Amino acid sequence: MEYMAKLTTEDRRWLVEFPDCPGCQTFGASTCTAGMEAGTVCMAGSCIQGGMMACTDGLCGSDACQTVTQVGVGGSFACALISDGTMRCWGRNNFGQLGQGGTDTMGRLRPTAVPGLSGVTSISVGANHACAIIGSGSTAIAKCWAYNADGELGLGTSDTTGIMGRTTPTQVPNLSGILQLAASEYNTCAVLADHTAKCWGGDCSNGNFGDGTNVSSRTSPSTVCTTGNVDSAHCVAMTGINQITPGDFHACTLKSDSSVRCWGRNDSGQMGLPPDLNPHDNPVMVRVFRWARGQLGNGATSTTQPTPAAQMW
Repeated sequence: MEYMAKLTTEDRRWLVEFPDCPGCQTFGASTCTAGMEAGTVCMAGSCIQGGMMACTDGLCGSDACQTVTQVGVGGSFACALISDGTMRCWGRNNFGQLGQGGTDTMGRLRPTAVPGLSGVTSISVGANHACAIIGSGSTAIAKCWAYNADGELGLGTSDTTGIMGRTTPTQVPNLSGILQLAASEYNTCAVLADHTAKCWGGDCSNGNFGDGTNVSSRTSPSTVCTTGNVDSAHCVAMTGINQITPGDFHACTLKSDSSVRCWGRNDSGQMGLPPDLNPHDNPVMVRVFRWARGQLGNGATSTTQPTPAAQMW
């Protein structure tokens, strides 16, 4: 037995209730089947069942639904990765954040599929741009879109006029074998299959690319250097990176030996060091744990501490 939608509010309201189908809502003339699990929500061609789902036949049969595997939140928009390898975004679209091929001031009030994306394995959302990893292993590539005034998309150029970005997913050139992508307000970083990292975008000369320089922007991916810098061809790439997280003006990595390295601005002690006004252009080890003879800053007064002790400051 099926129940057709009965509009209880004006047509502009995209969710309407099925009074005879407990826990089900739909848009327009979609249908739902009786006996669904409580909490199921129907939309035009998609449904939610304990989280965002996607259906292929417009019905809310549980066998037709997909699950959400990852969520990313930007400045005024958000995106979700669906288990079938597609991606949906919603919210503001003034810079093309939703990847729909255009811009508008109203955006989208409900999750909308990003056209042309399939095989997505991971996503990352910045303040006004978004990126997706397509595929896995050595062939994994990155596609990014939306705001690009500071080179956030890694395309080798910046967009400072018009919409100031790209409104559809665009592949980042010369970048493959991507394990992780991480986007912030002004820049983007990637961990590669060889466990090195590259960063790009804008940083206002704060050194947060970690490439030994403090240039104002990098429109193409630049290698994070343990020592040296990429411009003089003496960069010694940092290896053993498992994770990277960029902030607005600094970034940090977690290495395979469980150590943390950071670079960029340190005016508030972001490097785990006393504050200074000189950006750190290369990675600095952050002493998350310390051990030595005497007071360790952990509230204890024992004579020795042979193992790492968490700091209280």
